[in-house]
Amino acid sequence: LKAELRHEGITTIEEANKILEDANHSGMSYSVTLSIIVSFSKRGPEFYRFVTKNLTPEQEGELAKIEQENEIFEQELSAPENQ
Repeated sequence: LKAELRHEGITTIEEANKILEDANHSGMSYSVTLSIIVSFSKRGPEFYRFVTKNLTPEQEGELAKIEQENEIFEQELSAPENQ
């Protein structure tokens, strides 16, 4: 939560990538952080595509699934009974 508040003004993928790069993560913590972003950020799959070049078909398939799940989740949240 602190990181989210600290970087509240981030509006572009490029800005988010700069923050990730400047954090000086080890390989393992970078992977974990990227996984969290992909899983819990609305634009996570878009961010993953930005930082990971030459995705495999399997990776694209997984990102497409996450995007579909995000759309369903957003629709459920915006349903009148959840307002």
